Amino acid sequence: MVAAKVKRQLIIFMIALIAALSVVVLRSNRSTLDISEHLDDTAVEIDGEAVTFKVLGYYIMETEEYVDLLAQIYDATDTHAFWRIHTNGSYVITQAKDSAMNTCIRDEVYALEAAEAGISLDAAETAEVATEAAETYEGLSYKQQKALEYNVEDLEDILTIVHLARKYANYVLEEVDLTGYNQSPEVAVEVDGEYYEEVLATHEVEINTSLWKRVSLGGITIQKVQ
Repeated sequence: MVAAKVKRQLIIFMIALIAALSVVVLRSNRSTLDISEHLDDTAVEIDGEAVTFKVLGYYIMETEEYVDLLAQIYDATDTHAFWRIHTNGSYVITQAKDSAMNTCIRDEVYALEAAEAGISLDAAETAEVATEAAETYEGLSYKQQKALEYNVEDLEDILTIVHLARKYANYVLEEVDLTGYNQSPEVAVEVDGEYYEEVLATHEVEINTSLWKRVSLGGITIQKVQ
């Protein structure tokens, strides 16, 4: 009688435990964003204009490839080890995520500044963008293409912004007096640079934190880190 009662209690306990674990798993699955399901959603708004996760995905892809290369050099047998390094107050995986978003914002802001200054890509630069887009598309891995669903036109649009931002930064270095800053001109125009921070402050930037906080770099466009 007692044994049967204990057995029933154990069964009830196991059912409750399984149910609780199922909830934890479901919550865990919801906590990490699958970017491929949100490519058309807004990642960040700049002056009221939406920048989608499909656009941001290019910067995630570039950042993941770069950090993964460093990880391979650091320890090819355990690439996850590099992503877990804690330095300058945060983990490499967090710094990589911030870098992807901040670089995307920088390029979008500089592209807007370029348009304001009447700067555009000439025919040769446009042809360069087209060539780079085609080469990038051909070089996409299966995982990158599955995650981001790019076509050549998508990459041309993104790379046009990248090249415009680069052209504007070069314009500033050549035409703007940057001697009043505490940084070298090359640093001042980059992310976290004093000149860039001043320009950024003139734009309204709003990150979609509800989705962005659920993004974890390290396996979006590269093979899952070990």
